[in-house]
Amino acid sequence: MIVHNPMKKTSVNFLIQLSVVTLALILILVGLLEVIKLGMPTFTVAIFAVLFVVTFLVYLLQVKIMTKNPDFSLHVILGSLILRLIIFAFFNFIMIYTDRVNAVPNVVLFFIVYLVFTTIEMITLFKQIGRSKSSS
Repeated sequence: MIVHNPMKKTSVNFLIQLSVVTLALILILVGLLEVIKLGMPTFTVAIFAVLFVVTFLVYLLQVKIMTKNPDFSLHVILGSLILRLIIFAFFNFIMIYTDRVNAVPNVVLFFIVYLVFTTIEMITLFKQIGRSKSSS
């Protein structure tokens, strides 16, 4: 007997989207840095890894909570943004404190990737909310 789990399907789809966007961003970054003859920011791997993992885990948490309590969708999304900002502020503090010389390129890269990942996450969540409201 095959059991279809909509949460698992949306999570896998989001993981695939996030992976494709991550790969595309890395390729664009490498290409741009090659063209303008700049070196890679020192925390590039850590930035992508932390943003990818935290974004995916927070997405899973949001989907789980919104599946059980769809009326709290907006609260869950706003709460997750605050949680992520706290986590990422701490990460940026460590990144800046560890490498003050390259702080600006690292922080700029961080916020570019953060904005892209957050945009993808919000679009995916709002599509999911729209589907769940139209089916009920």
